[in-house]
Amino acid sequence: MAVLLPVPRLFLVLLIVAAFSTGVFGESETNAENNTSLTSTLAISVIVLICLICAIFYCAGTPIVHRDPLPPWAHYIQPHPNLVSHGFNSVSDGLSITNPTTVVRHRNGSFETDGAKWSGGISGGKHVFEINWPENFRGTTATIGVGSINASLFLKPKGPLVGNDKLSRGLDISSKRVIHLGKPVKRCCGSNGHIPQQFYMYVDADSGNVGFGSSFEFWGFPIIGIPKDLYPLYVMIGVSVQGSYVQVTYRGTAPDPNVPGPTGGQIFLVQQPVLVQTPMPVAPPPNDGNQKY
Repeated sequence: MAVLLPVPRLFLVLLIVAAFSTGVFGESETNAENNTSLTSTLAISVIVLICLICAIFYCAGTPIVHRDPLPPWAHYIQPHPNLVSHGFNSVSDGLSITNPTTVVRHRNGSFETDGAKWSGGISGGKHVFEINWPENFRGTTATIGVGSINASLFLKPKGPLVGNDKLSRGLDISSKRVIHLGKPVKRCCGSNGHIPQQFYMYVDADSGNVGFGSSFEFWGFPIIGIPKDLYPLYVMIGVSVQGSYVQVTYRGTAPDPNVPGPTGGQIFLVQQPVLVQTPMPVAPPPNDGNQKY
């Protein structure tokens, strides 16, 4: 819902109009006392009316969009020792892991969707992840979210991988839709509908909610009520554009006030899935002329 007139701008406009009106009508009274013609007074009144109408249209053209406030816990995140060492380690055969936080898609074409999964599963606590996903590497579908340890990492033909079945929940940042059971169910994100290259994912594993936001705006929790039988939750992505690279970085965890210690204690369970590395092509042995085929 939009508010048509921002309060600070409203006061400014009213102040300007009031000051202008006072001066104009004061001048009109002086002119009347000096036997100024009635035509001049009417002309000045029309000018004031036009200024007021223009001011109203000026203010009405700047809507205010009500935004969800950033969760209070997000202001107090700090690195947790159980998560700082984790990154991507499970990928489909169309992706390569260049470092723990970055994957690159080397598969030719854009007919399938390749996936990557985080190495640490989260079963509790509140966590923030930073995503760096260039807009020209998103294509028609690019998904980010969470899934269970058994969530699929490949989809053919291509489609929104994260959220494709009951084992994961995701956001397609190309269509800006939450994906559940392979279908778009809710629109997200932002007041202008734009998801920049760098944005954030907020995983509240205590309540089963996942939110998103940019550096300037929090978009709320479009994914809610993830069932506990999917836990622990693993950060996941789905990529379909050839040559694209995606970076996901763990930024911190909210301290648990009920657990002593500077990092909130052991508030989540970390499990290590089976490592699936992309097979690298092996060059054929050199032919010295004596080798027979």
